[in-house]
Amino acid sequence: VFAYASGMIGGEYKGVVHIMINDQFLPDTTLPLGLSVFGTPQIAVNPLTLTFDTLLVGASQTLPVTVSNTGSFPLNVTNVTTSNADFSAVPLTLTVEVGEADTIDVTFNQSIAQLYTETMRIFSDDPVIPVTTVNLVGLANNAPIVGVTPDTFDVTLTPDSSTTRILTISNT
Repeated sequence: VFAYASGMIGGEYKGVVHIMINDQFLPDTTLPLGLSVFGTPQIAVNPLTLTFDTLLVGASQTLPVTVSNTGSFPLNVTNVTTSNADFSAVPLTLTVEVGEADTIDVTFNQSIAQLYTETMRIFSDDPVIPVTTVNLVGLANNAPIVGVTPDTFDVTLTPDSSTTRILTISNT
């Protein structure tokens, strides 16, 4: 008997081996067969770099990261961390079945105008890649401040007359 587990999902398998002989009293003898396949999860993450739009300070944006299981046993994501509190992720734990995918939503909610280059780490029970790193990139700008000169207009006109005044609008 030869057992071949390639491409099988981890688990317990039961079967029967039939032995056919030319004995008139026992032409078919059966032998129970058990096979234990020890599968392993395998993580695949896409994208490995998450680039957020340029945002004004105080605004936020959420983008998805897909976690797939290309292995032969359920994948457990045990924690998700970010290197800066201006980025957050949910959920922090999840289970991805064999051949399936799930999403981690990453939110960029910055507090200071600057370029952010941070990382998110996904911890799992993948025996080969237990930690997967996703690069996080975002840019925050201060909101523009509008200036108007003059700040008021006082005009006196007679009926059927008009006047022109200059209004200067600036962005500081």
